[in-house]
Amino acid sequence: MEILPNKIERETEMLRELARLAQPHADTSNGTLELLEVDPIKYPSQLDLHIEGNPQPPAVVESIASIAEPNFLKLVEKFNDYETNNQELSRIGQVLKGGNNVIVATNHGNLIDIALVEAAIYSSLNKLNYQFKTGIIISKMVAMLGYKLGNDSAPCADILKILCDDVFLSFPRSESIKKSRLSRLLPNEIDRHNKLMRRLVKNKLDEGGMLLAVAPSGSKDRQNEHGGYTLQTLKSGTIDLIKHPKSYVLPVAIWLEGNEPMMEIADIPRLIASEEDAHQMMNGIAKKLSDKVESTNFKYNSPQNIGRTALSQ
Repeated sequence: MEILPNKIERETEMLRELARLAQPHADTSNGTLELLEVDPIKYPSQLDLHIEGNPQPPAVVESIASIAEPNFLKLVEKFNDYETNNQELSRIGQVLKGGNNVIVATNHGNLIDIALVEAAIYSSLNKLNYQFKTGIIISKMVAMLGYKLGNDSAPCADILKILCDDVFLSFPRSESIKKSRLSRLLPNEIDRHNKLMRRLVKNKLDEGGMLLAVAPSGSKDRQNEHGGYTLQTLKSGTIDLIKHPKSYVLPVAIWLEGNEPMMEIADIPRLIASEEDAHQMMNGIAKKLSDKVESTNFKYNSPQNIGRTALSQ
């Protein structure tokens, strides 16, 4: 096993490997993403575990989000429709007002989908005068990318500061991470980083009143041999996080492919009390996607399909 003894060497090699994993996202972004140079002095988020943000008014958030997704306001309208039809936003707002948390759990078909869903909920709740904190869990790899906003560019992690009080950076348990040099270069540090990150998130959730966005699978929805997509299996660490006793989980299905974005709430906010609850929640998201995305089938890679070992850390 290749282990680098020097801390600076380990950090440098880690960032180079993260940059290699980020490069395909930049290459396939139609010019909206660019790879940042490896420079943690210039871009502190490259080594950060947690970034403190400063959420801006809805008009600012909507303006930036509309650059990233031209149809973003249609997502906001969708949540407004939920409020008109069944007061779904008020339900979420009252959970937050009561000192509990709402964890927005989405599938992950696109790099920016989870942030767009949180931005739409944030904007809509603010307009209803609810006060709350916001957080998001993103991949460490995102810190290696910049987003082009008109003629300018900004680090993706820094853009999230206009939406979130807290940005948490995690090493996902994706196949790309497993196959990368990171697991050989940093045999213990990935585990240590993620455990510390989860502890920070739990501390914030203990305080209550947080809208936290996360893609629980930690990996992109994967196209399967039948032309559909498979939502990847939740790991035990993530399940433990969303089982937080003061946190209600709101599952949201989102799909940004095609001419217009599709976004649907898959269930009312519920406490997740067990692993079975967590897997059923993901099954519900997959079913909603299959129902709403034309001619495309989605399934969740549940433990009964792949075996219990998939839940291991």
